[in-house]
Amino acid sequence: MPEFIGAPSLDRETVWLKAAMKATGDVAYHWDLIGDRMAWVGASAELFGAEPPGTADAYSALINPRDKPSRMTTLSDHFSAGRPYECDYRLTQPDGSTVWIHDRGQAQINRVGKPVAMVGTLRRVTDLKLRQQALEHSLEHDRLTGRLSRIRLTEAAERALEWAERAEGEAAFLAIGVDRMSMVNNAFGSDTGDAILVGVADRLAQRLGGERLGRLGADRFGAVLLNCGAEEARQAAMDLLGAVRSAPFQTPSGALHATVSIGGVVLPQADLSAAELMARAESALHAAKREGRDRYVAHGPNGTEQARQRLALGIGEQVRQALRQDQLALAYQPVVEAKTGRVAHYECLLRIVGPRGEAKPAYHFMPAIEEMGLSHTIDLHVLDLALKQLDAHASVELAVNISGLTAGERRWVDILAERLKGHEGIGRRLIIEITETAALKDIEETARLIAAARTFGCRVALDDFGAGYTSFRQLHMLTVDAIKIDGSFIRAIEQRPEAQTIVRTLLGIAEAFNLETVAECIETPGEARVLTELGVPYLQGFLYGRPSLKWPWMQGEGEGAPATDWSRQGVVPLSEARAARAT
Repeated sequence: MPEFIGAPSLDRETVWLKAAMKATGDVAYHWDLIGDRMAWVGASAELFGAEPPGTADAYSALINPRDKPSRMTTLSDHFSAGRPYECDYRLTQPDGSTVWIHDRGQAQINRVGKPVAMVGTLRRVTDLKLRQQALEHSLEHDRLTGRLSRIRLTEAAERALEWAERAEGEAAFLAIGVDRMSMVNNAFGSDTGDAILVGVADRLAQRLGGERLGRLGADRFGAVLLNCGAEEARQAAMDLLGAVRSAPFQTPSGALHATVSIGGVVLPQADLSAAELMARAESALHAAKREGRDRYVAHGPNGTEQARQRLALGIGEQVRQALRQDQLALAYQPVVEAKTGRVAHYECLLRIVGPRGEAKPAYHFMPAIEEMGLSHTIDLHVLDLALKQLDAHASVELAVNISGLTAGERRWVDILAERLKGHEGIGRRLIIEITETAALKDIEETARLIAAARTFGCRVALDDFGAGYTSFRQLHMLTVDAIKIDGSFIRAIEQRPEAQTIVRTLLGIAEAFNLETVAECIETPGEARVLTELGVPYLQGFLYGRPSLKWPWMQGEGEGAPATDWSRQGVVPLSEARAARAT
């Protein structure tokens, strides 16, 4: 008959308890608080790796010293305030190894309300804890290099800003880009490129320390330096440049040399956010690459840079004013089904509308918006404008663009969920477009955004596909629904056999991943004919309609007269067009 080890009596409930413990692998305990005795039922010998402890002191000796304070606090709160007793801690095994257990119990009190015993269960949760730790590590660290993720790097930058603003000293942020990574990936493949990235990250970490180095994007790292002025930042950058070029990196393709370019920003600087700080460092990094690579450029007020900054500030203020005065509007451009010319959906393109009704296209102001850190605000405004139209017109499908900075912000998912709450079905008519290069800046965070958007019914398209260097592994991680082939492969495609070959390849990739494909920037019937013959299912460009501030689904026409009347056809939801094409 089963029994509590050390218990003086048995009953039928003990038999049931023993059977339950055997089925679940749990161990039940009775802790006599007065006599300081502990009794056990279940596979206690397997849990402890030896005979179970008979007293609370003996049991406490098995608990990892780091975990004892939190367990005692939880016990004290349970005894004094009646809060639930539930905690995780580690037990030491006879061989020195540890197991994680989940302890859940309830005090038994006497007539005067004094605890006299504890009863509860222990459950082995080592595997669960290891998975949780791995998940937490993946959220905080880049999966490939093991360095800080962009999120944690941003938090480190925010702390550096706060530290510098409190006048505790100077600090610096370095943006470090590996040179010619696209050439390496094209020539040798992504495995070789990954080996170089890991090797570069290791050398940088040896000089900087792992907790100050993070991955900014596909081929870029960031570093936070405290107690570091302009000259110290320059010296640190020169040391990093020398370390990277000092010896080749071992890769699957053999030993290869690599160099980096570095851009730096010194703090404190007034009214600077972490996003703006990182953007300025990356701007200086791009300047270093333009000047020949393998060098350091500090972000500062040289003549050309100062003029560019003044221009960006002026444009940023114009955009803020347009936002305040409700002068930001959407222009809608049709995306049509290649075989029928019927409209599948419309892409929303941001415009600033002037006092005489003139519309300024986004390319005039979007670079300044990104540099000024306004991307999130503008993306949110575009989303709100699009959702308003989707709410008012039940048959319309719209696509909105979001920036790389927005794609990397965790709060965007919460905002999207909040906006879609109470609007049943709207998510299924909303397409979110992210450029390929933006997606690759922080692929894990972008993948999280995409997965969340799809749970709301939204579809996600990878814009300007082919302009970046997405590997099959990265495309699998992103789980998008569609790709939009970059316009550089489309222009005059009927005269460019090499562009046709590239489009065939991209179509093959899309088919392998079960993705829809859109070709954009189509301006001539010749381009449309070749793309249709190649099998591109959806087409977009001036040939089918210019972006219109009017509602094309109501007006049947664009800003200017389209080259064909296909944009005058009725709106066909993308899901319906897919079904029609399949039949």
